[in-house]
Amino acid sequence: MSIETLLGDAGGMGRFQWVVLVAVSMGKVFCGWSVLQMTFAGIIPDFYCEKSNQVSDPDLHYDPRPRNETLNSCSIPADHNGSDTESCDAYNFTGSFGTVITDFNLVCDKAWVKPSVTSMQMAGLLVGAVISGQLGDSWGRWKTNFLFALIMAVSNIATAFSNSWEVFAFCRFLIGSGIGGTAVMVFIFSVEFMPPKWRPVVGCFPVWPIGVCCFSLSAYLLQDWRNIQLATGICGLLALPLLLFVPESLRWLTVQGRLDEAQKTIDKIARWNGKPTVPHAMKTLQKVYELEKDVRESGRRYTYLDVFKSWPSVKTTVIMSYHWFCYALLYYGISFGISSLAGSIFLNIFLLGIIDIPPTAITFFFNKSIGRKWTVAPVVTLCLACLITCMVLQLKGLGGGDSLLITGLSLAAKATAAMAWITVMTWGSELYPTVIRNLGYGICNTSCRIAGILAPFLLNFDERMAMSYSILATMLAVDLALVVLLPDTTNMVMPDSINIRKSPETSAVQIETAHSSVREKIGESNVKVPIKSAEKTALGKEFYPDVAHEQSQAGEGAAYINKAMSMEDEKGIRL
Repeated sequence: MSIETLLGDAGGMGRFQWVVLVAVSMGKVFCGWSVLQMTFAGIIPDFYCEKSNQVSDPDLHYDPRPRNETLNSCSIPADHNGSDTESCDAYNFTGSFGTVITDFNLVCDKAWVKPSVTSMQMAGLLVGAVISGQLGDSWGRWKTNFLFALIMAVSNIATAFSNSWEVFAFCRFLIGSGIGGTAVMVFIFSVEFMPPKWRPVVGCFPVWPIGVCCFSLSAYLLQDWRNIQLATGICGLLALPLLLFVPESLRWLTVQGRLDEAQKTIDKIARWNGKPTVPHAMKTLQKVYELEKDVRESGRRYTYLDVFKSWPSVKTTVIMSYHWFCYALLYYGISFGISSLAGSIFLNIFLLGIIDIPPTAITFFFNKSIGRKWTVAPVVTLCLACLITCMVLQLKGLGGGDSLLITGLSLAAKATAAMAWITVMTWGSELYPTVIRNLGYGICNTSCRIAGILAPFLLNFDERMAMSYSILATMLAVDLALVVLLPDTTNMVMPDSINIRKSPETSAVQIETAHSSVREKIGESNVKVPIKSAEKTALGKEFYPDVAHEQSQAGEGAAYINKAMSMEDEKGIRL
């Protein structure tokens, strides 16, 4: 018996799961709404320089010339001949909308502030991801999710009242922390209520692109960064009551030993899905809980060190972290470099969001039909082809910053990277046991946030476009090679606990994930170890009695175990 069995008996993917998905995922809408705000707030409009104490002298007033001349933008003639120049202490900006650049004069000698603020925001995402991973496993999914969603909303409102770029940068850091924590918790919280075949829908639910589109719409309507911040924060606060419809994670309650609450949760799931009460629920919950009994009695708390105590977990963490790093670097690099695309900034931001929605739906069906691994491999190949083409066009001088071909290929690369990213979110979470799932997911998120911190400096699509594409193409080529090294987890029962030990026969690390000797011998990760024929027979008869009459005595041991390895029994135990 397993929690997957209970979810199936309680209605599978029913009304309750959809309510949870919508209510919890609303937090991610505001993540997408918040994270790209610097693409608008950081717009540098045309400007010219003037000396504030001499502007009344018409001979010293700036005469506009092409903006790409540093002299004309950041300095002013010191005499009538224009042979000497002085730095500016005041600027006049053109344009009809307000940005932090115009409010705080973040140009010329302060131009470094813009990418630095973006990196501070992404550093906040890193901090939020790390803290939420640990906090979610010890304090609970619901409380942690609510806390970080609240931080994100309140920080957005506070940002609108910034009176200096330093205050603005600090508030962006807090917003980033809220985004990082919410992004981790939304996925983990939602996926733990989903039946195996429906887990990909969590990653494929297009809430992030919807948030980006909402940001584009709010920027178009309000056209002032302070008003946009207020709108984001207020809407975020109004969405928080939706979480009141969602109980604490069934899995988390069970492994924490809060079985009465877990029983109430499974009853609520069945009731909302129009199913009768699950009669064997408490027995199953008790079995899952017993796996952690010794650990709980010893006062054991799982930490990030536990993620690195077995080779399978280390391999999963390293490879998945690299996947996240690559996709995030590409995603944020293109997104933060949106100004290099021709056309309206509002339309460009909208396209950044809308381009992700069709691939998100396609990814869901690919995940269900061909599996996690074989969804990632082809889309990364396509992404790599787009990047190489862009690089070649730039090196040969066939494309420019405003080339429609370059723009289309860049958006296609971003969309395919998003497909791969969505898939590895589900894939990675299924490889970790419940007790360290948040921790493992938090580490992957950390690598993603590091990529976000580096993106504004490592990639420059305005001045070093060809180099930027070559960096991304090289990293994606390595990423593609790593895809084959992890097992596919499609339709597998997610492990709940971890008890790492070495098998004396094989030295293979086994992860015990259920109450039975089947788990002790085989493990959730499908690691095969030598088992005597008599033991195979006993295991097969215990868990697959319907197969018994089909087998002859002479070959029944091997037949039982081989049949078991290729099927999923009605009790939810996968071997």
